[in-house]
Amino acid sequence: MDLTDTTAPAGQSETIATPELERVLVEINQERKRQNRMYGRQNLLPFQWLTILGEEYGEVCKAALEAWLDRTKDSTPWEAGYRYELIHVAAVAAAMAECYDRRKRLSEGLPAPKELDPFWKVTKETPNAELHNNQQ
Repeated sequence: MDLTDTTAPAGQSETIATPELERVLVEINQERKRQNRMYGRQNLLPFQWLTILGEEYGEVCKAALEAWLDRTKDSTPWEAGYRYELIHVAAVAAAMAECYDRRKRLSEGLPAPKELDPFWKVTKETPNAELHNNQQ
């Protein structure tokens, strides 16, 4: 994975990744692959994605709250759960961006992915909302 700063002046490419960031990005990628194996490529509406993201965010909040309430005990179990859920939040956010990009390609007249739900179509005429119900 090339994580260089492409905005750096010519000839002065600067790596923006830390070992921690590289590890996290690898784990996010692994989680995305796991999600795709479980659910297939999902092309959901924004409110559907936000529901999934909200559930994952809630899991992070729960782990943090449990850590606070249980702070006199060994912290290892909650820390593992907290970090695990953070990776899930990031992976869902990445899936949301992937879905957005697929729909944007379609709105720009580029070939749509085969699995894009034919019931929903992105049109350039759709104000503010990127998804347009074909039955309207």
